[in-house]
Amino acid sequence: MLKEQLSKKLELFNNQAIDDQKIDILLRPILVQGMQRGFQAAYLYIIGVSSGIEPAAQTAAWVDHIEALANERFTPFVAEIEQIKTVVGKEVVSMLSEEAHAITAHQDNTMKIQNFIMPYFNGWFLGYYHALLAMLAADDVTQVDKLDVQKKASDQAMQAVEVERRNFQKQPVYRDSVLRDILTGLQ
Repeated sequence: MLKEQLSKKLELFNNQAIDDQKIDILLRPILVQGMQRGFQAAYLYIIGVSSGIEPAAQTAAWVDHIEALANERFTPFVAEIEQIKTVVGKEVVSMLSEEAHAITAHQDNTMKIQNFIMPYFNGWFLGYYHALLAMLAADDVTQVDKLDVQKKASDQAMQAVEVERRNFQKQPVYRDSVLRDILTGLQ
């Protein structure tokens, strides 16, 4: 049902003239939605590990509390996304440009469902990565070797997003959750 709704939205967009600006306007909210989910996932992981709370022991109330904390810390982060000169802003522009290039140069200006899914998971990666960096930046030890911390955060975010992509491929409940997020971004 969700995939059909997404297909209908896709059909609507493909019946319009597509250019880079329209692609950016369309995909940016999906990328940001993915970033927020990745940000939340990083908070759940780091706070869970540091608190000694295994995922199976995390109650709904605990998860809600940590997600609320992550959302609170994500809100100012969103302002950076809109500023082209910030690191995060440049990363977002780069990811959206790649997707626009794929659509305009390789797909004859025709959007496909994967053009909604890739920005979501690219955003998820960015959110997870930047949440890790933000949490680790508070630790004085991380100031010693910033590049090493960035590399480790990137590696961990890449591993985490690969797990998320596998879950998307193999678990219908998870796939529906992601598709719901994407449809929310398209509103």
